[in-house]
Amino acid sequence: MKKRYVGVDLHRNCFTACYRDEEGKNEIKRWPIGGLKVFRQGLGTDDEVAVEATGNTRLFTEALKNSGCGITIVNPHQFEVISRSVKKTDEEDAKVLAEFLAKGMLPKDKSLLFGCGGRVSLIVSICPSNYRKEV
Repeated sequence: MKKRYVGVDLHRNCFTACYRDEEGKNEIKRWPIGGLKVFRQGLGTDDEVAVEATGNTRLFTEALKNSGCGITIVNPHQFEVISRSVKKTDEEDAKVLAEFLAKGMLPKDKSLLFGCGGRVSLIVSICPSNYRKEV
């Protein structure tokens, strides 16, 4: 299986995934939150996943545990490309995450680690500094 860069726009009850291959072709798929297990089974060990830090990011990353894929958690306050987008749709947000992941251009912040069992390439700050545990 070829390496894919998967951008995920995550919501409370569903998520949209953009699968970007090494040639830059995108495939969009919308998933119910209950489909996490099937989503995980479709990931290869060469795949990289980027997801914005939201209220259920921990649930999402825990579901990807032991999948072997790389996981990048994006702090939306540090990645303003999505928040300032004029074309604000779930599909577009997922595409932007996949594209910037493929180019190695997502912001990196090493304040808070989400233990998810896969390779974690991005660690995000979502807590006030007086609550952070240094890694």
